[in-house]
Amino acid sequence: MYIYDIVSLSVSEKREGLSLKDNYSNIIQQKAQEGWRFVQLVNLTNLSREQRRIDLIFEKKERK
Repeated sequence: MYIYDIVSLSVSEKREGLSLKDNYSNIIQQKAQEGWRFVQLVNLTNLSREQRRIDLIFEKKERK
């Protein structure tokens, strides 16, 4: 059985376009060191301005 962790990153709108609040690459590296495997990025930038985000989905085997 697997367990999942979802990390949401806020997206802001700047003059140059959309920008992420945090560096997703660093988050993926950090989670990998904790034993998580990166599964998918879900792009939710089409939501309202306040809800714009991307979700990073991670999984790892559940320890019993």
